Amino acid sequence: MKITQHRSKSLPRKLLTWGEENPKLAKAVNWYQVGLNLMPTKKLCPYQTEGCTAPCLVHQGRGAMASIINARMLRNWILENHPVMFSDTIHTELLNAKRRGEKKHLPLLARMNLTSDKMWYRDKLFKQWYDIEEIWFEEYTKIPIRYYKNKPDHMHLTFSRSESNMVDCWEALNHGVNVAVVMEKEDGAWPQSWMGYPTLDGDISDERIDDPSGHWVLLKPKGSIKNDTTGMVVRKEEWNAKSA
Repeated sequence: MKITQHRSKSLPRKLLTWGEENPKLAKAVNWYQVGLNLMPTKKLCPYQTEGCTAPCLVHQGRGAMASIINARMLRNWILENHPVMFSDTIHTELLNAKRRGEKKHLPLLARMNLTSDKMWYRDKLFKQWYDIEEIWFEEYTKIPIRYYKNKPDHMHLTFSRSESNMVDCWEALNHGVNVAVVMEKEDGAWPQSWMGYPTLDGDISDERIDDPSGHWVLLKPKGSIKNDTTGMVVRKEEWNAKSA
């Protein structure tokens, strides 16, 4: 594929997904949200596990459509082969999205890892995104919190539990970072606390930036993860035994 200074018909019209285009982002009430959808690779998701790979959001719903897969693969290709163009284009799109949010009287909340897990701000090529201080950033991550030294103050993290990272979960909670957990309900309810920390319903809203700190963020199993056998999903028998 040949890249020129002008966008060819083969290039995506834009790289970011805007709030109106994504059901997850469209749920936002207090923020105008945009996000970046890529195809997750080991390089883009260094802490991926067996439990999160198969049921990854990238395979769920519209994400399984060939057109969506192709668009994400194309973004990966541009990132890999034309990183400066990739960074500059997204920087411009973030500024445009900020203006759109202002017209809606909403601040902009950007999620640069909707289907990836990369510390963009640590790469000086992409740091320009985070230099826009009026924009807030929100991420789910499995990268241990100890690696997020000197993160931007306007970047909110929620750590994600897997079947094999409980030590890192405790580290996150002990530093005031919430931890998202996929957990079964019993009789339509979750525990109010689990293993010494309070819980909150993460399915009510995806605006994690507004969550109180020091909580487990509980998410019900959706799609193929309902059949998980790795331990990624906390079954009701397990949380009953360990609830505080």
